[in-house]
Amino acid sequence: MKKYKIEITETLQRVEETEAKDEAEAFDKIRQQYKQQKIVLDSEDFVGVEFDNYDLLPTVFTITEKEILSHLEELKEAEKINRNKKLTTIEIKE
Repeated sequence: MKKYKIEITETLQRVEETEAKDEAEAFDKIRQQYKQQKIVLDSEDFVGVEFDNYDLLPTVFTITEKEILSHLEELKEAEKINRNKKLTTIEIKE
């Protein structure tokens, strides 16, 4: 028999409400509460599950924040040299 690696991904989701002066502060407050484990998602927050063949999943490419900033600086320098060319757009997905 052949062996298979099957990846299981569960998704938990909850809406939290907070008071804040703006959206950025609201995100910061909720993020801090989550990091401090004041907000803990559990089975009641389950919204879905996915199964994938692990061997067929694309290779994950990681890049550090330092590398991103370095590339952005290179692009800015290239733009300064030739103002007639458009700055390349970099899309970063989490």
